[in-house]
Amino acid sequence: MIYKNYLKGLLSIVFIFLSTASLSAQSLSINLVAVNGTDSAQETPLKYYLPKELKPQDIVNAGELEVEYDLERKAYFVHGNFDLEPKESRTFKLQVKDVWKVDPADLEILKQQIDKNLERLEDSEFHESAATLRNGMFKKMEYVLERQQKFENNIERRIEEYRANADMIDELKRNAFSTGYLTSYPLQPELETDTVKLIIEVENPSSEEVQTVSYRHYLPQEIRSSHIVDAQGFEVRFDGDKGQTYLAKEEEFQPGEKKRYIIVLRNAWNIPKPVIDSLYKRAQSSLNAILETNGNDELKKSADFLSKKIFGNIKLIQESQKKEDSIREHIGVFRVNKERYEKADEALKQLERLLAVISTKKLEELKDLEKSKVKNILSKIQALRGMAALSEALLGRRPSLTIIWRIIWGILTFIALFTSIHFFTWQKRSKLMGEEHAAETGGELKEIGDAEEDEKKEEGSG
Repeated sequence: MIYKNYLKGLLSIVFIFLSTASLSAQSLSINLVAVNGTDSAQETPLKYYLPKELKPQDIVNAGELEVEYDLERKAYFVHGNFDLEPKESRTFKLQVKDVWKVDPADLEILKQQIDKNLERLEDSEFHESAATLRNGMFKKMEYVLERQQKFENNIERRIEEYRANADMIDELKRNAFSTGYLTSYPLQPELETDTVKLIIEVENPSSEEVQTVSYRHYLPQEIRSSHIVDAQGFEVRFDGDKGQTYLAKEEEFQPGEKKRYIIVLRNAWNIPKPVIDSLYKRAQSSLNAILETNGNDELKKSADFLSKKIFGNIKLIQESQKKEDSIREHIGVFRVNKERYEKADEALKQLERLLAVISTKKLEELKDLEKSKVKNILSKIQALRGMAALSEALLGRRPSLTIIWRIIWGILTFIALFTSIHFFTWQKRSKLMGEEHAAETGGELKEIGDAEEDEKKEEGSG
């Protein structure tokens, strides 16, 4: 792999070679060759920006070079100034870790984790779709290793493949350790056969001479080599700076000859129906759970607002994907739908957080209720313990549970009997004494006689 970096005209020429380091199979050597192309001795500056994947900790040995960070370009670089004689060249070796290689052992760990997640869904309704998704994830890992093995001895191509698949690898790592991924994003097997056709036309610019035409065609950003079903003889490459896959070909054309190629691609511009359905079901389930709770009117209003946002974006996605468009329009619609889906997904996360808040409140209420019950039971137990201690002090031994209950019932019977005697005594006394007339006599009590005797006494006094 060769880069050329010209510094100060012909003062120095820096050639950069990437090769496998002999010291370790896990490291690479970047050889920087500085050449003084003038006829006089000169101080030659050397500066080389490291590939974006390399960090200072990935540099095994920088030799005479120093490592610094460029704030404007947001990248690390190595540099140095060296005195070179006329026409002199010097090689500076930079040994770095091979960060462009996926460790098969790491992918095995991901596979084991995915299988564990699938086992948890063994008897659930999601098992079949989750198994399909599991197989799809395994195929992606196998594809990464296959491409890496294919370009094992071609470092330039291997780095290209690593960069092309970096996003996919990161996605696999996230999803492998996500317990809900297999249930949230089931795949449909038929999606793997859903393809689109891309037409490429190449023409010899000369109408008089036979020419060898080198052609490079950049594919849309969503496309990677794994999406290409039929490349029509084109070499599939990846531009790390642009972040795009491209098709390259060099062939001979007759004067004025024009060739037409039909490239077959997997449809990477469609949001699968199961993904949309899963989003809808989760939103509906969360909304129903919130609306069924008592109170929480403000939270219910927020839930209603969020659900309308989710369902509205889902409806727009579904309607737009039913239309038949050209591939250019199809890609444009997908990119708009991707934004819609991200908005709906974010609203769903907020909706599920609301449900979590309500669930937490319910849990706290239950805990408080349980605490009060426990305190009541503890107080009763403490009372029984007090009785047991008193009995032990008086009798010299702890009573049995049966004796304790007999004591309790005896006390209750005594209280009931005492209360009954008191009540009947008061009732009998009230018939003899004028307690009910106490207010009229200034609190003085008198015996109640016959009404006729009272009347005679009143007449005699009169």
